[in-house]
Amino acid sequence: RQVDLEFMSFADFAQKKRRCASDQGDGFAYYLWGVVLRRDCAGQFEGCNFGSAIDDLLLNGPHWHTLEKLRSAGGWGEFRQAQIFIGCRNALTPCHYDLVHNVYAQVRGWKRFVLFDPCYADCLYPYPVAHPMDRCARVDLEQPDYKRFPKLQ
Repeated sequence: RQVDLEFMSFADFAQKKRRCASDQGDGFAYYLWGVVLRRDCAGQFEGCNFGSAIDDLLLNGPHWHTLEKLRSAGGWGEFRQAQIFIGCRNALTPCHYDLVHNVYAQVRGWKRFVLFDPCYADCLYPYPVAHPMDRCARVDLEQPDYKRFPKLQ
């Protein structure tokens, strides 16, 4: 499976996503990832250029109370960053691990998660540290190659 990284405007992404949703796409499953909000060096939050109205809502909106309750209940550390992920039908997120806690909200459609106990990490053959994909597995869980990755069985 080939994965290409393509930089484009949000308008171009939205147009490709609409075409994909109406079965008139180009055969690719587009997936948007972006940082929405982050804590700067001084400990203050900054929006990430989604426009002043959206940045203001992110910085001052009513969601902070809910996020703080989740953080406290989970015993998580300080909130540092919020990201957004938007996918099209058939978009596949590679098997990976995250360095921080996550709160996931599905707005439309569905997503299947496959979770592994961290003790099985070696069986997923992660890329070496400092590799551009060092938090991702080298195995393809959709089409496993047990000869190449025998610990996966």
